[in-house]
Amino acid sequence: MGNRGRTSIAIAAALSLRLLPAAGREPAEVLREAVAKVLASSQHAVDYTCVQNTERHYYRPVSRVRPKFCPVIVGESRDPAKVPNLVLEFTDRLRLDVTTARSGELYSWAGASRFDDAGIDKIIREGPFGTGAFASFLDMIFQLDVRAFRFEGDKLVEAVDAMEFSFRVAAKDSHYRVKVDDSWRPTGYFGSVFVDAANGDVIRLSLETLDPDFGNGNCQTVSTLDFGTVQIGAEPFLLPIHSRQLFFLASGAEIENTTSFTSCREYRGESTIIFAAPSDSAPDPVKAPARGPVAGGTTFQLQLLDPIDPRTAAAGDVFRAKLIGTLRDANKQTLAKTGSIVEGRLKRVQIYAKPPVADLVLAPAVVLVENQRVPLAANRSWTGTAGMSYILVPRSGERPAGVFRLRGANLSLPRGFRSDWRTVAVTGR
Repeated sequence: MGNRGRTSIAIAAALSLRLLPAAGREPAEVLREAVAKVLASSQHAVDYTCVQNTERHYYRPVSRVRPKFCPVIVGESRDPAKVPNLVLEFTDRLRLDVTTARSGELYSWAGASRFDDAGIDKIIREGPFGTGAFASFLDMIFQLDVRAFRFEGDKLVEAVDAMEFSFRVAAKDSHYRVKVDDSWRPTGYFGSVFVDAANGDVIRLSLETLDPDFGNGNCQTVSTLDFGTVQIGAEPFLLPIHSRQLFFLASGAEIENTTSFTSCREYRGESTIIFAAPSDSAPDPVKAPARGPVAGGTTFQLQLLDPIDPRTAAAGDVFRAKLIGTLRDANKQTLAKTGSIVEGRLKRVQIYAKPPVADLVLAPAVVLVENQRVPLAANRSWTGTAGMSYILVPRSGERPAGVFRLRGANLSLPRGFRSDWRTVAVTGR
């Protein structure tokens, strides 16, 4: 979210008279300690990477609601008496690697061999996804945007005696960006930081956008982050233990994203940051391929080596399968023998609430041939599929891939599941 330049921070001048908390500390002292700790943690953020696990819940109004102006939607969201009855429509889950650079947070599918600076919208093509929870929100608030904090009083947060400091940022001063069509626009925002009165640790951040109406259907985003300190290597790092984002839409629908971070580690020497946009038509290899790609137009069959359960799996997870039969080219020459291992990624894991239905989207990426990783791109082949009255097609940002719809009580692709595929030409890397 922009450069990491320092900015002066102050408490709003007028502080109401109050009794000191049990810690016996003044608000200015607590805020100064919080700022120092955030800045120290921010300096180490570029050395770390974590797995970001995000689950998205999509809610729609029970009754049909006509689209409204965003100020009306935002006002109703603050009035419990006017909040519409909502029903869960479906959920999906994402698993990514995240780190930071001078340009902000960088993302890749979990376990990928590199980070791309192409932007999160090149990875997540559909549904809302908010960046900033890993490190950029604190960076934006404490280093870039906020010029003054106002002390709001003592608050009890999860049984911790805390002090609340509020802030407000106009759009012209903001590094908070909202995607509108093909561009990113700044929006104003306001919120509060809650700081442990005893030790100056930031324990909660609440953040709300300032009622923008960009015509993109999203009226307001409300974020709440609960922080803890984790030890990564030799240094402590301030990290959200739990993050929640609510998106209020002009249609009356709401989307709730919940995020957690796992498997945090130092990534120096582990991954590569690539400052170039990846080709949309290239497969997403688990590791860098070592040979040229498989040609398009040939059919093959895969058998899963491990089960895939949509209740625990996420888009970004790696799947493994083996070839049943040989993979041949257009000239009938053998490219890979039966039993060769194929690796790929899940591109979508979506569960509908009623009736219980799950969609899994699998995208093969490489086939292992004589200890070399050969790029492989393919779509599911529906030729000869028995009992199907319709064909499921991957969405544009998921192709090439195959869609599998699961029904009934056992929403799972079992180990040993077989499926038919047809290769497509790999035109980029």
